[in-house]
Amino acid sequence: MIQIFTPADVKRIAHLQPEGWENIIPFFEFYSTSGFCHAIKIEDNDHIGAVGSLILMGHTAWFAHIIVAPRMQRKGLGSLITRELISFAEKNGCKTQLLIATAMGLPLYEQFGFRRSCDYLYYQQHAPGEVSPSPRIRPLATDDARRLLGLDHRATGEDRSALILPHLTNGWVYVSSDRTSLRGYFLPGLGDGTIIADN
Repeated sequence: MIQIFTPADVKRIAHLQPEGWENIIPFFEFYSTSGFCHAIKIEDNDHIGAVGSLILMGHTAWFAHIIVAPRMQRKGLGSLITRELISFAEKNGCKTQLLIATAMGLPLYEQFGFRRSCDYLYYQQHAPGEVSPSPRIRPLATDDARRLLGLDHRATGEDRSALILPHLTNGWVYVSSDRTSLRGYFLPGLGDGTIIADN
């Protein structure tokens, strides 16, 4: 039976950690305490057998961390979680539904009508060399919020304000040569350090 994933469940999911993935615990702490997220679980004999979450961004829903315990795989739990999240997204008016699929999960998502639209590239971080910062880069100011959210909406097509606003206490912006428009931003506290630019 599908249930809401609560903050108390976070300490019960270490066994779901997929090999090679970033630690899932902080993500589920975030999903279970953020009002624009919907996290669910399936329990089996007082053990969490599967989880999944949805991040609602206006008319867009992102599916995240759909995971089935190894001993519970191939029993349809991934399909149950996915179907429930699709239903929730549709009830909340999310016309666009997105996810990042692993090779293992791709066939399941294709059964639900998801189709490949692009590839994501993941880079490894190395120590930077000598860098001369551009004079057009400056610390984020309080009055940048509206322009930053506008830039983000133009770049992503999503209303991510609920996700972004808590991170506007620390960041950097890139401005036009005449300093009148915001051309890009960097929020080190958002995800792995989000960078968005207008070109």
